[in-house]
Order: sequence, then C-alpha cells, then structure tokens
Amino acid sequence: MNQKLYKKTFINLSRYIGRILLFILITSQMALAVNSGDVVEIIQIKNGTNYIDLNGDGRKDMVISGHRSHITTHRFQAYTIYIYRPEYKVENKSYKWHIVAISDDPKDVSKETYSIFTKEGADCVLRDIRFVRLKGESLPFLVVAERLFTSKDTYASRNFVIFKFYKLFLDDVEDRYVYKKTCELKSKKKYCDVNKAFLEELKN
Repeated sequence: MNQKLYKKTFINLSRYIGRILLFILITSQMALAVNSGDVVEIIQIKNGTNYIDLNGDGRKDMVISGHRSHITTHRFQAYTIYIYRPEYKVENKSYKWHIVAISDDPKDVSKETYSIFTKEGADCVLRDIRFVRLKGESLPFLVVAERLFTSKDTYASRNFVIFKFYKLFLDDVEDRYVYKKTCELKSKKKYCDVNKAFLEELKN
C-alpha cells in the first residue's frame, strides 16, 4: 500500500469512527429529550408534495407522499425525502434534488432504505410517519410510528406503538444526507391506529 492510499484510508477510517462516536453521543441526548416530552410541533405529511426546510439552510426541501390503492388487499402510502442542493454539480452537470437515505444502523449501509411505506387496514393504520420539532433542536426529526403486531393480532387489534426518531446527518465522506435512527420510544398504552398514538403520546 503506497503512502497516499494509506493516508486516504486512515482519514476515511477516522471520519467513520468519529461519526459512530457522535451517533452514540446524540442517541443518549435524544433519549432524554424525547422522554421529557419536548415536542413543540408535529408536522403531518399530506398526499402529494410537501415543502419543509429539513437541513436548516433556509431553502425548502421536499417530502413526497404517493397513494397506492387496491381493491382486494391493503392500501398504503409511500414517502420519499429530498434535499434541495441547487449548487451541486458533477462534471458540470447539475443535480439539484438529492434523495435522503433512512438508516436504522449506521454501521451497515445495506440496511438503508430510500422510501417508507405505511401499513394500513380497513380499521386502522399500523405504520405512518411525521416530522417533529423538539425543544433545543434546530432541525425537524423524522418519526416513524409502528404498532406491534403479534401472531395473535389482527389489523383491528390494539397493541403498543414504537416511535423511531431519526435525525438528519450530512455524510461528509460520501457527500450525501442520511436520516439516522437516534432512539426509540414505546407508547404508554395500546392503540389500534398509530395516528391516534401520535396525537396522544407526542402531543405538545
């Protein structure tokens, strides 16, 4: 391994370790913030294009929600998230809109996804998302709520809801944005519909 390649590998490894340590620090801080009930705003995503400043640069980014209807099975919504970067160019070609990854595990890129799907039945919604603002945080967090579903449950059952909180990070090695999971919060009681859980558990 030549000296230049060794130096580049060392720098990338150092950055990666630094991001992991930062992730651990933020996770511990976020758990306290969420448990203290510091939600100051809940942003619901409507069908179509939603414009929200997600990275704090003063420009509107984009969350798109599309509906998938089905007569014989369960309908769902699909969400994708984009950051607006009008100055971004590769070989003089402009790429203004950048899709955001969602990661449950910062150490495993293969577990990233680029879309979130709701889980819906005739009676209740079992999975959905919101963006929330927390006290002391400048950027909105992505929150995915999903009702626990056991082998004995039906779509009309009631069970606890798990809220997963994701914070937006800029990966400076790959120059891309990622929503990384920072903590999980379990609802205090059981619900059929996660939308009701959002209202009662994260109300400000």
